Amino acid sequence: MIDEFWYSTNKLELMHGYKQLFHEHGATHLVTFVFNIKGLSITEAEKFLNKWHRKLDKKLFGHFYYKRQRHERTSFIAIPENKLTNLHYHAFLRTSQPREFEVHAQAIWKELVKGGNLHLGNPSIDELQIAKWSNYVDCELMCENNMDLMFISKANPKRKEAL
Repeated sequence: MIDEFWYSTNKLELMHGYKQLFHEHGATHLVTFVFNIKGLSITEAEKFLNKWHRKLDKKLFGHFYYKRQRHERTSFIAIPENKLTNLHYHAFLRTSQPREFEVHAQAIWKELVKGGNLHLGNPSIDELQIAKWSNYVDCELMCENNMDLMFISKANPKRKEAL
């Protein structure tokens, strides 16, 4: 589905594609992952995202979270911004436990990324929010040729990576 609209320069096609992607993913939240770590590489940032994802799912679903069905767990698609200056990611996220997610997500991020921030958007995502988000990330993806840097959370986040 992504290939159908991803390389389009037509804003309406891109907006439609983002809306379709949001709805197919079943996004419940817009999230911004801020690291505030000078010189952080994409590889290092992705390790933080993976570790946060594992810790979050373990907190929400227990020690054997990885045995649950994929649709029951948390998943997200994140796009990097300012990869050379102040790397951070804008993401849309799906969770089956929205209230618990809101309670624990920031604390887990702060524990992992000292000095970092996790910004949670309105949990009820509407068409206007999707439009604003897509406008915001379009240039970062298209102008900076970051398509290959889009981060998609792992189907099985149990595998640990060293930070």
